[in-house]
Amino acid sequence: KPTESSANNNSSSSSSSKTKNQKDQSKKSTPKKKSSSSSGKSSKDDDKKKVDTVISEELKQKIEEHKKKAIELKAEADRMFDETKAHIESMTEKELPRKKKNEKVSITVPEGKSPGDDITFSNPHNPGQKLRVKVPKNTSAGEKFVVSVPVASTADPDVDNNKFNREIQEKLDDFSHAYDEWCHAEAAYRELDPMVTEKFQLHHERMNKFEAVIKVFPKDLITPIDATYLRKVVRRARQNKHKRNKTAKMYAENPDAAPSSSKATTTPDTTVSSSGNNNNNSSSNNNNSNNKGEDNASDKNNTIELHLPGKGVDFPEMSTTTS
Repeated sequence: KPTESSANNNSSSSSSSKTKNQKDQSKKSTPKKKSSSSSGKSSKDDDKKKVDTVISEELKQKIEEHKKKAIELKAEADRMFDETKAHIESMTEKELPRKKKNEKVSITVPEGKSPGDDITFSNPHNPGQKLRVKVPKNTSAGEKFVVSVPVASTADPDVDNNKFNREIQEKLDDFSHAYDEWCHAEAAYRELDPMVTEKFQLHHERMNKFEAVIKVFPKDLITPIDATYLRKVVRRARQNKHKRNKTAKMYAENPDAAPSSSKATTTPDTTVSSSGNNNNNSSSNNNNSNNKGEDNASDKNNTIELHLPGKGVDFPEMSTTTS
């Protein structure tokens, strides 16, 4: 019968829902057991946090020290750069010869040409080059006017025309040394500070140390200046300085090894038989020694110190006389 079957279905569904609810309640009432491994892990994390707290205080102080040192060295490097820049800007054209781009040439207006007409001529500094110029106003045939013509570069690339004195060489060396010290300090600081994400490229920064210095030099030099050129200048300055210090130390430890010209020369006393002659000779010797001292002093004051430039410079021949 339909009524009986529906009643049976309702009773079965209600019983199944009761059993399901009982299972859910049993699951909720059953407490979850924590594993021993999770409890051990949490205790280790707590210990690690305590250790990190202690290290961070020490690390913070160390970071501040490194940061302060890097700032001080950067200020020193900037100061050395300013001094080097001032020396470079004071160098003359004899020390830094420029390229000659143009040369003035005098042109005579040929017959049949009037102001505004074109004149074609060969560049005297580059015969294969043809140039064209207009005759200026108020200039008639037979008169001359001056124009600037380009000059081809004839400089030998293997010859260094620049003349760096010792002072500028040592300034470049001092700046290079100060910049390297700052680079090492900055790299150490950034490596130590975990808050700094951008690493300091030590090798790259050191290779670019002369980029700002190069911009100070004129761009139209006969011998151009680049980073490789300045590294050679600094290397030569360090070698010369090392030789001077080594020589000075050797002479200080062993004065007998000094050149004979730098040693003080003494004249031995002469002995005579009579006392009168002895007095006269001694007084004359004293006078001679005094005169020699005055002559040496005057010679020293009148001595001209020559600073000869390096290779690449031709000197005219001249006769000299010696006294």
